[in-house]
Amino acid sequence: MGDDILRRLDRIESKLETVRKMLRRCMLSEKTPSRVPPQGLTKHHEAQSMLITGSNETMVYIYTLKLTDSLRRTMLVMDKLQEATALDVAGRTGRTRSTESTYLNQLERMGYLEKFRKGKMTYFRIPSIILSEFKKKFGDGRR
Repeated sequence: MGDDILRRLDRIESKLETVRKMLRRCMLSEKTPSRVPPQGLTKHHEAQSMLITGSNETMVYIYTLKLTDSLRRTMLVMDKLQEATALDVAGRTGRTRSTESTYLNQLERMGYLEKFRKGKMTYFRIPSIILSEFKKKFGDGRR
């Protein structure tokens, strides 16, 4: 029993160390003078384009760390879909259209998404300037 607890504590410590390294890299990237987005974008947009690489070389988008779990889930689906209605996002998250509509509008007010209409439907997307600047600096970012 004592060995089991020690092994678990060691795993927790190693995970905490990984998180500390990721946060240090994030803080260092915020101090660098060259930002991915052009000057004049809001802090939300600057945070949106920053990324760090974890120990397993998968990308972790820093902006998602600043969102609540529900908004983060919606934002990650939007990152995959690129352009979608509340109904499209609800189909991926398993939540109601009304709930997703609320979350998408909240993300739009925060500056993470932009809203536009196609006919009667309201669509959301990640602002194109963010995507183009991100791809210019880091490539597609998908694996």
